[in-house]
Parts: sequence; C-alpha cells; structure tokens
Amino acid sequence: MKKEAIEAYVNRVKELADHVKGNEQATKQSLIGPLFTLLGYDLTDPRQCVPEYKVDFGKERSSKPIDWAFLHGGHPLFFVEAKEVGKKLAGYDEQLADYFAKALEVKLGILTNGVQWKFYTDLVNENVMDKDPFVTWDVLGEEPPLDLLTVLEKSEYNSSLLRTFAQRTRQRNLLIGELTRLLEPSPEFTRLAVLNIETRNLTAAVLDGWKPALTNAISEWAKQRVLSNMLRERAATQASEEPATKGVAIKAEALKTTEPKTTEPKTTEPKTTEPKSTEPRITESRTAEVKSEEAKAEKGKIDTTQEELDAFAIVQRMLGPTRPILYEDTASYFKIHIADRRSWVICRFFGGRKRPAIWVPLPPERATPIAGSLPVATTPYAEWSSVTMDSINDLERLGELFRTTWDQVKSGRAKADKGEEEA
Repeated sequence: MKKEAIEAYVNRVKELADHVKGNEQATKQSLIGPLFTLLGYDLTDPRQCVPEYKVDFGKERSSKPIDWAFLHGGHPLFFVEAKEVGKKLAGYDEQLADYFAKALEVKLGILTNGVQWKFYTDLVNENVMDKDPFVTWDVLGEEPPLDLLTVLEKSEYNSSLLRTFAQRTRQRNLLIGELTRLLEPSPEFTRLAVLNIETRNLTAAVLDGWKPALTNAISEWAKQRVLSNMLRERAATQASEEPATKGVAIKAEALKTTEPKTTEPKTTEPKTTEPKSTEPRITESRTAEVKSEEAKAEKGKIDTTQEELDAFAIVQRMLGPTRPILYEDTASYFKIHIADRRSWVICRFFGGRKRPAIWVPLPPERATPIAGSLPVATTPYAEWSSVTMDSINDLERLGELFRTTWDQVKSGRAKADKGEEEA
C-alpha cells in the first residue's frame, strides 16, 4: 500500500465530509467506496462486491440487508455496514455481527460512516464477532493504519493472515495499556519501589514527591532495554548472515571472475551468453578471508530444506503464471531467479534461523514502502535490502515487493542486454 495514495484519500475525506453529512448514499459513493477501490476491489463487478447483500435468517425473523459483501469465488470474504457522515456508530455493530456469524468463512466485519472506521474479527470466540474492534481509525484525526490497509488489499487478502494480524494488534494494545499503567505508578507500586531508598516515613506526601522521578526512571529503563535488545539482535543477525557473505565471496574467488561473465555448463542446447547478473558484486578486500575458507566451502553439502521449498511456493504463488520463477540452492543461501535466467535474481532467502530473512535487489528507500511494514535493513551490498520476518508466513505480506523486484530485474536486464548488442 503506497503511503501517497492513502494520503490522497485522507485529503479527499477532509474535503468532502461536510458535503455529504447526513446522506448515507453520498457517503458510500464519495468516501467509503473510494477506499475499497484504492485497495484494488471493483465495486461494479458483482463477482467481487454485492451491495445490499442479504442472508436468509429463517422465518422466525426478518433481516435488513448489509451494505456490502465482498466476495471471492462466490463466497463472502468480509462484510461492510455503512452509515452517513456524522452518524454515531454505537449500536450498529449488531447487524454486522449477525451476518458475521451466518457466514463461517468470514473473518472481518467493517463498520464505518466514512470518517470513523471500526474493524472487527473473532478473536474471543470463533465465528462470533468480537464486541470490540481490533483496529479503529478516525480518518480526520489519526494516522492511517498502513499495516492493516496493506493486509486488506485485494491482491494480498488472506483470512488467516488477517486474523493473525488482529491477534498481534490486540496483544500489542494490551501491552501498551499495561505499560501506560506502569508509567502512572500507583501509591502501592511507588511505596514498593522506594522502600529501600527513602529513609523518611512513607507518607502520602513523600510518595507523591517520588512519583515524577519514578515515572522518568521507568521510561528510561524501558528505552535502555529496547536499545540493548536492538543491539543484541543486530549482532546476532550479522553473525548469522556472515556465512552467507563468505559463501558469495568464495564463489567469486573460485571462479576468478564476476558473475555476469559466468558461463553455463555444456548442454545439448544452443550456446548462449549469460545476461548480466543482479547478484551483488564482491570487492577484492575479502581475498584473504576467501582463501582461508575456500576449502571448507568446497566440502559443504547442499541440502534444500522444506522451509526453503515452502518459501519458494509462496513467492511463486504471489507472482503467478505471468511472472515465472525457478530456484537454485547453494551452500550459503537459497536463490530465486527469473525462469531460464539463472543470474536474474529477484531474491535470496535465508532460513534455518529464529527470524528468517529475504534479500532483494532494491535499495532500502524503495523496499521499505512495499515491504508490508516488516523491518528493512541494508546489506553488505549496495542497492540490496534485507527484510526480516517472524516466520515464512510473513512472505504473504511481500507480494508487491516481489512483483516490483521481478518487473525491475526483467526490465533492467533486458535493456542492458539490448544496449550491449547495439554496442
């Protein structure tokens, strides 16, 4: 989800909200519908979106239709109940909950008046919509929930991923609440904290005098813990990625050339020249290290793991048949490249660790906006970025990143080859 597009939508709401106040149809047309269009849904295609969607609840009760049902393969993905701008949303979640419970495959309910948005799922009891939303968004007063909007994109939407996102968001909000409570220490907590420090009697006035210092101390302690954890994680990541860096250097030294000039083993196919590689170049500063490690690398056994195959399957599914890919495993890393072009690399996957990572040939400033809000870092190679994940399931959030990388590699290498031919 591009931040610029969301900013344009927010500006639209600011400009038009007063003009459609009190008119539900105008609100849907001018404020609510455009967001779903931005997310990739076609509101005019009945295969994707059905307005005034109605479910049969039986003879014992009648029901009003819900404003929108978004579909996939003829089955509902999520429901949207809309109200006009200015209408308070309290109490209007009941109808949404009824429809939610009726369609067992639905894991998302949205209630909105075009300015306030509430997003619900079923974290407490399965197939029963939660009473409280897992995300709320006031378009006019809050930052856009870019993480959630990315998950809701038509090209990315997955019910299980949505539910996982909601669970993590709920846990984060609970922790924030607890931390907020700690930063406003009670008299009992203050008494316990200063018991071995304060020599005076711990009267209410004395405890009140300690509260500001205690609040600042807790805040500073939290910052130091976060910084310490970040430094420790960074050191661990660098240590775990070092073998991959060595492996690349070893390969370059063994071939005595850069990868773009690598020739393929002889086959019965017509002889061709390998296109320029998107693999990172290795500097000569690592020659000594290469010589000391070369023998070890030669003995390394390549073992393609199930995790690597699963990662390839996810990337292949997100790219689809129009962007064909293949993989190549090495002793140092698992490489995914454009089909029939082994050196046209779109990513490297590093698994077998607590937090897997994916490297792509895009600079961090280009990768960050399309990395599904996952952390993006630099690599030892210019123009490459590293995206760290909690598990390979996070690859599901990187569809736009992989498509952008595939298209850029394909376009850039093709232009380079054409330029060489003309020269």
